[in-house]
Amino acid sequence: MTNSSNRKPSSQALQGVENPSRYKHQVTSRFESIDSETGEITVSSVSDSVRESRRARFKLLDASASVLHGFYGKEPPIKANGHEKRHRTCTCHRTRLSPTTQVLKSEQSKKAFFGGVMQCASVWTCPLCAAKINERKASEMRVAFNQAPELGLKAHLVTFTAPHTAGDQIDELSSKMREALSSFWRERQIAKWKKERAVTGNIRAFEVRYGSNGWHPHFHLIVFSRDSILGDTERLLEKWQAVCVRAGLDKPNEYGLDVQDGSKAGEYICKFGSDGEVLEKADGQKVSWDAADEMTKGNSKTGRTGSLSPWDILRVVSETKDEAERKKYSGLFLFYARAMKGTSQLKWSRGLRKVFELEAEKSDEELLAEHEDKAKLLCHLSALEWSHLIKNKTRSVVLDLAETGGSEAVARYLYDTVHKNKVGATSGDWFAVFYSEFMARQSEPPS
Repeated sequence: MTNSSNRKPSSQALQGVENPSRYKHQVTSRFESIDSETGEITVSSVSDSVRESRRARFKLLDASASVLHGFYGKEPPIKANGHEKRHRTCTCHRTRLSPTTQVLKSEQSKKAFFGGVMQCASVWTCPLCAAKINERKASEMRVAFNQAPELGLKAHLVTFTAPHTAGDQIDELSSKMREALSSFWRERQIAKWKKERAVTGNIRAFEVRYGSNGWHPHFHLIVFSRDSILGDTERLLEKWQAVCVRAGLDKPNEYGLDVQDGSKAGEYICKFGSDGEVLEKADGQKVSWDAADEMTKGNSKTGRTGSLSPWDILRVVSETKDEAERKKYSGLFLFYARAMKGTSQLKWSRGLRKVFELEAEKSDEELLAEHEDKAKLLCHLSALEWSHLIKNKTRSVVLDLAETGGSEAVARYLYDTVHKNKVGATSGDWFAVFYSEFMARQSEPPS
Protein backbone atom coordinates (compact mmCIF):
# COMPACT_ATOMS: atom_id res chain seq x y z
CA MET A 1 0.00 0.00 0.00
CA THR A 2 1.28 3.49 -0.86
CA ASN A 3 1.69 5.83 2.08
CA SER A 4 -0.73 8.75 1.69
CA SER A 5 1.93 11.14 2.95
CA ASN A 6 3.93 10.63 -0.25
CA ARG A 7 1.27 11.48 -2.84
CA LYS A 8 -1.81 13.60 -3.38
CA PRO A 9 -5.12 11.78 -3.79
CA SER A 10 -6.60 11.88 -7.25
CA SER A 11 -9.91 13.50 -8.09
CA GLN A 12 -11.33 10.01 -8.64
CA ALA A 13 -10.28 9.05 -5.14
CA LEU A 14 -12.21 12.01 -3.75
CA GLN A 15 -15.45 10.99 -5.37
CA GLY A 16 -17.99 9.54 -3.01
CA VAL A 17 -15.95 10.33 0.10
CA GLU A 18 -17.98 11.99 2.81
CA ASN A 19 -16.66 15.20 4.31
CA PRO A 20 -15.22 14.43 7.75
CA SER A 21 -17.19 17.28 9.29
CA ARG A 22 -20.28 15.17 8.67
CA TYR A 23 -18.87 12.09 10.39
CA LYS A 24 -21.38 10.95 12.93
CA HIS A 25 -18.97 10.92 15.87
CA GLN A 26 -16.49 13.68 16.64
CA VAL A 27 -13.94 13.87 19.45
CA THR A 28 -13.65 17.02 21.53
CA SER A 29 -10.58 18.34 23.29
CA ARG A 30 -11.91 16.66 26.43
CA PHE A 31 -11.82 13.30 24.62
CA GLU A 32 -15.58 12.95 24.63
CA SER A 33 -17.39 11.31 21.73
CA ILE A 34 -20.31 13.40 20.44
CA ASP A 35 -23.06 12.04 18.22
CA SER A 36 -23.66 14.87 15.74
CA GLU A 37 -27.19 13.65 14.97
CA THR A 38 -28.49 13.41 18.52
CA GLY A 39 -26.04 15.60 20.41
CA GLU A 40 -25.45 12.77 22.86
CA ILE A 41 -22.12 12.92 24.66
CA THR A 42 -20.43 9.62 25.49
CA VAL A 43 -17.54 9.62 27.94
CA SER A 44 -15.18 6.66 28.02
CA SER A 45 -15.40 4.39 31.06
CA VAL A 46 -11.67 4.86 31.59
CA SER A 47 -11.26 7.63 34.16
CA ASP A 48 -9.11 10.73 33.72
CA SER A 49 -7.00 9.70 36.71
CA VAL A 50 -6.16 6.41 35.00
CA ARG A 51 -5.12 8.23 31.83
CA GLU A 52 -3.05 10.69 33.84
CA SER A 53 -1.29 7.77 35.53
CA ARG A 54 -0.57 6.22 32.15
CA ARG A 55 0.85 9.48 30.79
CA ALA A 56 3.07 9.69 33.85
CA ARG A 57 4.28 6.11 33.33
CA PHE A 58 5.25 6.83 29.71
CA LYS A 59 7.21 9.84 30.93
CA LEU A 60 8.99 7.71 33.54
CA LEU A 61 9.68 5.03 30.94
CA ASP A 62 11.47 7.59 28.77
CA ALA A 63 13.52 8.68 31.78
CA SER A 64 14.35 5.06 32.64
CA ALA A 65 15.42 4.27 29.07
CA SER A 66 17.64 7.35 29.00
CA VAL A 67 19.39 6.38 32.23
CA LEU A 68 19.71 2.71 31.32
CA HIS A 69 21.61 3.45 28.13
CA GLY A 70 24.55 3.48 30.52
CA PHE A 71 23.69 0.14 32.11
CA TYR A 72 26.70 -1.65 30.55
CA GLY A 73 29.08 1.28 30.93
CA LYS A 74 30.88 3.35 28.33
CA GLU A 75 31.88 0.28 26.31
CA PRO A 76 28.81 -2.00 26.13
CA PRO A 77 29.28 -5.51 24.73
CA ILE A 78 28.61 -6.07 21.04
CA LYS A 79 25.86 -8.51 20.05
CA ALA A 80 26.07 -11.06 17.23
CA ASN A 81 24.29 -8.66 14.87
CA GLY A 82 26.97 -6.04 15.46
CA HIS A 83 24.80 -3.73 17.58
CA GLU A 84 25.69 -2.59 21.07
CA LYS A 85 23.90 -4.44 23.84
CA ARG A 86 21.43 -2.30 25.80
CA HIS A 87 19.21 -2.90 28.77
CA ARG A 88 15.90 -4.32 27.55
CA THR A 89 13.92 -1.41 29.02
CA CYS A 90 15.67 0.88 26.51
CA THR A 91 13.68 -0.80 23.72
CA CYS A 92 10.38 -1.21 25.59
CA HIS A 93 7.46 0.39 23.72
CA ARG A 94 9.97 1.78 21.24
CA THR A 95 11.28 -1.06 19.06
CA ARG A 96 8.77 -2.52 16.61
CA LEU A 97 8.42 -6.30 16.31
CA SER A 98 6.34 -6.09 13.15
CA PRO A 99 6.07 -3.76 10.11
CA THR A 100 3.33 -1.82 11.88
CA THR A 101 2.42 -0.93 15.43
CA GLN A 102 -1.11 -1.96 16.29
CA VAL A 103 -3.49 -0.02 18.51
CA LEU A 104 -5.70 -2.46 20.41
CA LYS A 105 -8.46 -2.04 22.95
CA SER A 106 -9.30 -4.43 25.74
CA GLU A 107 -12.88 -5.67 25.53
CA GLN A 108 -13.04 -5.97 29.30
CA SER A 109 -11.29 -2.88 30.69
CA LYS A 110 -11.90 -0.68 27.60
CA LYS A 111 -8.27 0.44 27.82
CA ALA A 112 -6.14 0.86 24.72
CA PHE A 113 -2.58 -0.36 24.32
CA PHE A 114 0.02 -1.00 21.65
CA GLY A 115 0.76 -4.29 19.96
CA GLY A 116 3.65 -5.28 17.74
CA VAL A 117 6.19 -3.53 19.96
CA MET A 118 8.87 -4.72 22.33
CA GLN A 119 7.81 -5.15 25.97
CA CYS A 120 10.64 -5.62 28.45
CA ALA A 121 8.59 -7.26 31.24
CA SER A 122 10.86 -5.68 33.85
CA VAL A 123 9.03 -4.96 37.10
CA TRP A 124 12.13 -3.21 38.45
CA THR A 125 12.91 -0.68 35.74
CA CYS A 126 9.81 -0.30 33.54
CA PRO A 127 6.82 1.55 35.01
CA LEU A 128 4.57 0.44 32.12
CA CYS A 129 5.30 -3.28 32.33
CA ALA A 130 5.41 -3.19 36.14
CA ALA A 131 1.89 -1.72 36.31
CA LYS A 132 0.42 -4.42 34.07
CA ILE A 133 2.27 -7.33 35.64
CA ASN A 134 1.68 -6.31 39.25
CA GLU A 135 -2.05 -5.76 38.74
CA ARG A 136 -2.39 -9.36 37.57
CA LYS A 137 -0.30 -10.62 40.48
CA ALA A 138 -2.32 -8.54 42.94
CA SER A 139 -5.52 -10.06 41.56
CA GLU A 140 -4.19 -13.54 42.26
CA MET A 141 -3.32 -12.51 45.80
CA ARG A 142 -6.83 -11.22 46.38
CA VAL A 143 -8.16 -14.62 45.38
CA ALA A 144 -6.00 -16.11 48.12
CA PHE A 145 -7.09 -13.48 50.67
CA ASN A 146 -10.75 -14.09 49.95
CA GLN A 147 -10.44 -17.89 50.10
CA ALA A 148 -8.29 -18.03 53.23
CA PRO A 149 -11.15 -17.71 55.80
CA GLU A 150 -13.09 -20.47 54.05
CA LEU A 151 -10.06 -22.73 54.39
CA GLY A 152 -9.59 -21.86 58.05
CA LEU A 153 -6.45 -19.83 57.37
CA LYS A 154 -5.39 -16.54 58.88
CA ALA A 155 -3.35 -13.99 56.92
CA HIS A 156 -0.58 -11.94 58.50
CA LEU A 157 1.58 -9.18 57.05
CA VAL A 158 5.18 -9.68 58.25
CA THR A 159 7.88 -7.12 57.43
CA PHE A 160 11.63 -7.84 57.67
CA THR A 161 14.10 -4.95 57.78
CA ALA A 162 17.73 -4.43 58.79
CA PRO A 163 19.90 -1.41 59.71
CA HIS A 164 21.50 0.48 56.84
CA THR A 165 23.56 3.62 56.35
CA ALA A 166 24.14 6.11 53.57
CA GLY A 167 27.45 4.42 52.83
CA ASP A 168 25.97 0.97 52.12
CA GLN A 169 26.00 -0.22 48.52
CA ILE A 170 22.62 -1.35 47.20
CA ASP A 171 23.94 -4.52 45.57
CA GLU A 172 25.72 -5.75 48.70
CA LEU A 173 22.89 -4.74 51.01
CA SER A 174 20.16 -6.43 48.98
CA SER A 175 22.26 -9.58 48.54
CA LYS A 176 22.80 -9.86 52.29
CA MET A 177 19.09 -9.27 52.94
CA ARG A 178 18.12 -12.11 50.59
CA GLU A 179 20.71 -14.38 52.18
CA ALA A 180 19.40 -13.57 55.66
CA LEU A 181 15.78 -14.31 54.76
CA SER A 182 16.72 -17.63 53.15
CA SER A 183 18.65 -18.57 56.28
CA PHE A 184 15.73 -17.54 58.47
CA TRP A 185 13.42 -20.12 56.90
CA ARG A 186 16.10 -22.82 57.15
CA GLU A 187 16.47 -22.36 60.92
CA ARG A 188 15.48 -25.45 62.90
CA GLN A 189 13.55 -23.37 65.42
CA ILE A 190 11.59 -21.68 62.62
CA ALA A 191 10.69 -25.06 61.13
CA LYS A 192 9.40 -26.07 64.56
CA TRP A 193 7.45 -22.82 64.87
CA LYS A 194 5.83 -23.39 61.46
CA LYS A 195 4.52 -26.79 62.62
CA GLU A 196 3.24 -25.36 65.87
CA ARG A 197 1.29 -22.61 64.13
CA ALA A 198 0.36 -24.77 61.13
CA VAL A 199 1.92 -22.30 58.69
CA THR A 200 0.69 -23.17 55.21
CA GLY A 201 2.97 -20.90 53.24
CA ASN A 202 3.81 -17.32 52.36
CA ILE A 203 3.95 -14.80 49.54
CA ARG A 204 7.15 -12.77 49.57
CA ALA A 205 7.65 -9.32 48.06
CA PHE A 206 10.99 -7.52 47.86
CA GLU A 207 10.90 -3.73 48.01
CA VAL A 208 13.65 -1.12 47.73
CA ARG A 209 13.48 2.53 48.73
CA TYR A 210 16.01 5.32 49.13
CA GLY A 211 16.21 7.89 51.93
CA SER A 212 18.48 10.00 54.09
CA ASN A 213 20.08 6.81 55.44
CA GLY A 214 20.71 5.44 51.98
CA TRP A 215 19.17 2.38 50.39
CA HIS A 216 16.49 0.52 52.30
CA PRO A 217 15.77 -2.96 50.90
CA HIS A 218 13.18 -4.91 52.89
CA PHE A 219 10.70 -7.76 52.62
CA HIS A 220 6.94 -7.89 53.02
CA LEU A 221 5.51 -11.37 53.52
CA ILE A 222 1.91 -12.50 53.69
CA VAL A 223 2.03 -15.55 55.97
CA PHE A 224 -0.96 -17.92 55.98
CA SER A 225 -1.44 -20.12 59.04
CA ARG A 226 -4.13 -21.99 60.97
CA ASP A 227 -3.24 -20.27 64.23
CA SER A 228 -2.51 -16.63 64.88
CA ILE A 229 1.14 -15.56 64.93
CA LEU A 230 0.49 -12.08 66.32
CA GLY A 231 2.01 -13.00 69.66
CA ASP A 232 5.18 -14.46 68.16
CA THR A 233 6.99 -11.27 67.19
CA GLU A 234 9.67 -11.47 69.88
CA ARG A 235 10.35 -15.13 69.13
CA LEU A 236 10.71 -14.51 65.41
CA LEU A 237 12.73 -11.33 65.88
CA GLU A 238 15.38 -13.18 67.85
CA LYS A 239 16.04 -15.53 64.94
CA TRP A 240 15.89 -12.73 62.40
CA GLN A 241 18.53 -10.81 64.32
CA ALA A 242 20.79 -13.86 64.42
CA VAL A 243 20.62 -14.59 60.69
CA CYS A 244 21.17 -10.93 59.82
CA VAL A 245 24.40 -10.82 61.80
CA ARG A 246 25.56 -14.07 60.16
CA ALA A 247 24.84 -12.57 56.72
CA GLY A 248 27.06 -9.57 57.50
CA LEU A 249 24.31 -7.10 58.38
CA ASP A 250 24.10 -5.04 61.54
CA LYS A 251 21.81 -6.44 64.21
CA PRO A 252 18.21 -5.22 63.75
CA ASN A 253 16.56 -3.48 66.71
CA GLU A 254 13.09 -4.23 68.04
CA TYR A 255 11.56 -2.78 64.87
CA GLY A 256 13.46 -5.16 62.59
CA LEU A 257 10.53 -7.56 62.37
CA ASP A 258 6.90 -6.50 62.45
CA VAL A 259 3.81 -8.72 62.45
CA GLN A 260 0.38 -7.32 61.60
CA ASP A 261 -3.05 -8.84 61.21
CA GLY A 262 -3.70 -9.21 57.48
CA SER A 263 -7.20 -10.66 57.66
CA LYS A 264 -8.86 -7.42 56.56
CA ALA A 265 -7.48 -8.03 53.08
CA GLY A 266 -10.24 -10.60 52.68
CA GLU A 267 -12.96 -7.95 52.65
CA TYR A 268 -11.77 -6.49 49.38
CA ILE A 269 -13.42 -7.87 46.24
CA CYS A 270 -11.22 -8.84 43.32
CA LYS A 271 -11.81 -5.65 41.39
CA PHE A 272 -8.84 -3.55 40.42
CA GLY A 273 -7.73 -2.10 37.12
CA SER A 274 -4.58 -0.04 36.91
CA ASP A 275 -2.94 2.71 38.93
CA GLY A 276 -5.40 5.53 39.43
CA GLU A 277 -8.44 3.33 39.89
CA VAL A 278 -9.70 2.37 43.32
CA LEU A 279 -10.68 -0.78 45.08
CA GLU A 280 -14.13 -1.40 46.42
CA LYS A 281 -14.86 -3.10 49.72
CA ALA A 282 -17.66 -5.61 50.10
CA ASP A 283 -19.78 -2.86 51.66
CA GLY A 284 -19.24 -0.60 48.64
CA GLN A 285 -16.78 1.78 50.26
CA LYS A 286 -13.83 2.91 48.18
CA VAL A 287 -10.25 2.25 49.20
CA SER A 288 -7.04 3.17 47.41
CA TRP A 289 -4.56 0.69 48.88
CA ASP A 290 -4.81 -2.78 50.39
CA ALA A 291 -2.42 -5.55 51.41
CA ALA A 292 -2.15 -6.81 47.83
CA ASP A 293 -1.05 -3.36 46.74
CA GLU A 294 1.44 -3.22 49.62
CA MET A 295 2.97 -6.42 48.30
CA THR A 296 2.93 -5.84 44.56
CA LYS A 297 3.26 -2.07 44.20
CA GLY A 298 5.60 -1.07 46.98
CA ASN A 299 8.15 0.18 44.48
CA SER A 300 5.56 2.45 42.85
CA LYS A 301 4.24 4.16 45.98
CA THR A 302 4.71 7.90 46.10
CA GLY A 303 7.65 8.76 48.30
CA ARG A 304 7.02 9.40 51.94
CA THR A 305 8.97 12.09 53.75
CA GLY A 306 12.63 11.21 53.36
CA SER A 307 11.86 8.02 51.43
CA LEU A 308 11.82 7.64 47.64
CA SER A 309 10.61 4.77 45.51
CA PRO A 310 12.51 3.93 42.30
CA TRP A 311 9.79 5.74 40.33
CA ASP A 312 10.25 8.79 42.57
CA ILE A 313 13.92 8.77 41.62
CA LEU A 314 12.96 8.73 37.95
CA ARG A 315 10.57 11.63 38.52
CA VAL A 316 13.49 13.71 39.76
CA VAL A 317 15.52 12.70 36.71
CA SER A 318 12.72 13.68 34.33
CA GLU A 319 11.64 16.92 36.03
CA THR A 320 14.67 18.57 37.61
CA LYS A 321 16.32 21.54 35.91
CA ASP A 322 19.46 21.07 37.99
CA GLU A 323 22.00 19.11 35.97
CA ALA A 324 23.94 18.06 39.07
CA GLU A 325 20.76 16.72 40.66
CA ARG A 326 19.83 14.87 37.47
CA LYS A 327 23.26 13.27 37.35
CA LYS A 328 23.04 12.21 41.00
CA TYR A 329 19.62 10.58 40.72
CA SER A 330 20.44 9.00 37.37
CA GLY A 331 23.38 7.34 39.10
CA LEU A 332 21.16 6.14 41.92
CA PHE A 333 18.70 4.54 39.52
CA LEU A 334 21.53 2.93 37.59
CA PHE A 335 22.97 1.38 40.77
CA TYR A 336 19.49 0.15 41.68
CA ALA A 337 18.85 -1.38 38.23
CA ARG A 338 22.14 -3.26 38.26
CA ALA A 339 21.53 -4.58 41.77
CA MET A 340 18.01 -5.83 40.94
CA LYS A 341 18.96 -7.67 37.74
CA GLY A 342 17.89 -11.32 38.06
CA THR A 343 16.15 -10.72 41.41
CA SER A 344 12.61 -11.94 42.00
CA GLN A 345 10.21 -9.26 43.20
CA LEU A 346 7.26 -11.48 44.16
CA LYS A 347 7.43 -15.17 45.06
CA TRP A 348 4.92 -17.74 46.32
CA SER A 349 6.24 -20.46 48.61
CA ARG A 350 6.18 -23.99 47.25
CA GLY A 351 2.72 -25.57 47.17
CA LEU A 352 0.82 -22.47 48.33
CA ARG A 353 -0.84 -21.79 44.98
CA LYS A 354 -2.31 -25.29 44.98
CA VAL A 355 -3.88 -24.62 48.38
CA PHE A 356 -5.92 -21.83 46.78
CA GLU A 357 -6.46 -23.82 43.55
CA LEU A 358 -4.53 -21.31 41.47
CA GLU A 359 -2.90 -22.45 38.24
CA ALA A 360 0.85 -22.70 37.92
CA GLU A 361 2.59 -19.36 38.21
CA LYS A 362 3.14 -17.62 34.88
CA SER A 363 6.19 -15.71 33.85
CA ASP A 364 6.03 -11.93 33.63
CA GLU A 365 6.17 -12.22 29.83
CA GLU A 366 3.15 -14.57 29.84
CA LEU A 367 1.18 -12.19 32.06
CA LEU A 368 1.78 -9.36 29.59
CA ALA A 369 0.74 -11.51 26.62
CA GLU A 370 -2.58 -12.37 28.30
CA HIS A 371 -3.73 -8.79 27.78
CA GLU A 372 -3.44 -9.08 24.02
CA ASP A 373 -5.50 -12.27 23.81
CA LYS A 374 -8.68 -10.44 24.84
CA ALA A 375 -8.43 -7.26 22.80
CA LYS A 376 -9.89 -5.80 19.62
CA LEU A 377 -7.67 -4.39 16.87
CA LEU A 378 -8.51 -0.74 16.17
CA CYS A 379 -5.87 0.30 13.63
CA HIS A 380 -2.30 0.03 12.34
CA LEU A 381 0.37 2.71 12.68
CA SER A 382 3.07 2.99 10.03
CA ALA A 383 6.77 3.13 10.87
CA LEU A 384 6.74 6.85 10.10
CA GLU A 385 3.82 7.49 12.46
CA TRP A 386 5.33 5.39 15.25
CA SER A 387 8.66 7.21 14.98
CA HIS A 388 6.81 10.51 15.22
CA LEU A 389 5.05 9.43 18.43
CA ILE A 390 8.31 8.36 20.03
CA LYS A 391 10.18 11.49 18.99
CA ASN A 392 7.43 13.79 20.28
CA LYS A 393 6.63 11.63 23.33
CA THR A 394 2.94 11.41 22.44
CA ARG A 395 2.30 7.66 22.59
CA SER A 396 -0.09 8.12 25.51
CA VAL A 397 -2.06 10.73 23.53
CA VAL A 398 -2.88 8.14 20.86
CA LEU A 399 -4.07 5.69 23.51
CA ASP A 400 -6.29 8.38 25.06
CA LEU A 401 -7.84 9.08 21.67
CA ALA A 402 -8.26 5.39 20.87
CA GLU A 403 -10.27 4.88 24.06
CA THR A 404 -12.57 7.80 23.50
CA GLY A 405 -12.84 8.31 19.76
CA GLY A 406 -11.66 5.04 18.27
CA SER A 407 -9.72 4.72 15.02
CA GLU A 408 -11.16 7.94 13.58
CA ALA A 409 -9.77 10.04 16.43
CA VAL A 410 -6.37 8.37 16.05
CA ALA A 411 -6.40 8.97 12.30
CA ARG A 412 -7.37 12.64 12.73
CA TYR A 413 -4.50 13.17 15.16
CA LEU A 414 -1.95 11.47 12.90
CA TYR A 415 -3.18 13.38 9.88
CA ASP A 416 -2.89 16.72 11.67
CA THR A 417 0.53 16.05 13.21
CA VAL A 418 2.27 13.82 10.66
CA HIS A 419 0.71 13.86 7.21
CA LYS A 420 -1.00 17.20 6.56
CA ASN A 421 2.17 19.15 5.86
CA LYS A 422 3.58 16.37 3.70
CA VAL A 423 0.64 16.40 1.30
CA GLY A 424 0.24 20.16 1.54
CA ALA A 425 -3.47 19.88 2.21
CA THR A 426 -5.67 21.53 4.78
CA SER A 427 -9.21 20.77 3.61
CA GLY A 428 -11.37 18.10 5.16
CA ASP A 429 -11.58 16.15 1.92
CA TRP A 430 -7.90 15.32 2.13
CA PHE A 431 -8.39 13.82 5.57
CA ALA A 432 -11.31 11.76 4.27
CA VAL A 433 -9.03 10.10 1.73
CA PHE A 434 -6.34 9.56 4.34
CA TYR A 435 -8.88 8.03 6.71
CA SER A 436 -10.12 5.69 3.99
CA GLU A 437 -6.58 4.49 3.36
CA PHE A 438 -5.88 4.39 7.09
CA MET A 439 -8.74 1.98 7.67
CA ALA A 440 -7.74 -0.09 4.63
CA ARG A 441 -4.64 -1.04 6.61
CA GLN A 442 -6.85 -3.46 8.54
CA SER A 443 -6.74 -5.85 5.60
CA GLU A 444 -3.50 -4.64 4.00
CA PRO A 445 -1.05 -3.25 6.58
CA PRO A 446 1.69 -1.02 5.17
CA SER A 447 5.12 -2.61 4.80
